[in-house]
Amino acid sequence: MRATGTYGACLCALLAMALVGCASRGFDEQSRQRDAVQRMGADVAERLIEATQWDDQTVNQLILVARPSIAPDAQLPEAARVDAARLSSALSRGLLALPDAPQVIGWAPQEQQPLAPQLWILDSSFSTGPTLGLSDRELYPYHLELKLHRAGRPAITFETDGAFDSLALGTLDEQR
Repeated sequence: MRATGTYGACLCALLAMALVGCASRGFDEQSRQRDAVQRMGADVAERLIEATQWDDQTVNQLILVARPSIAPDAQLPEAARVDAARLSSALSRGLLALPDAPQVIGWAPQEQQPLAPQLWILDSSFSTGPTLGLSDRELYPYHLELKLHRAGRPAITFETDGAFDSLALGTLDEQR
């Protein structure tokens, strides 16, 4: 009787460890996948604000992150999938995370509605290039164009190129 209790306790402990291992692995993969696009958004937001010459304090400016344009041929693995909602979220979160950043709003004005003088609209366009196969991983290049504009002011444009790394995404094993 006593031996059965010891085996039962060991079995329960092993089962608990297996469940914790599975749960933590799933969380790590989800975090890593989400972080790749979020990191891109944070990097781009920081560089965009650095390149922008505001006519008054940055914190008094408002930015509307418009619905991004995603190239129809943008082919990335699921871990680095970029769609309009995901890119918009990454750009918004990147802007909001900056100290002394402009305010980010989530509504779109009607076409005939006058815009506040401090409202800037951030348009973005995302496209991908062919996958680059290296000896130990694959790179998924992308090109992101940003245009920050408002009525009566010259537009501020910004372009960046980058690549998602399959090792950082955890996608190399999935492809083999």
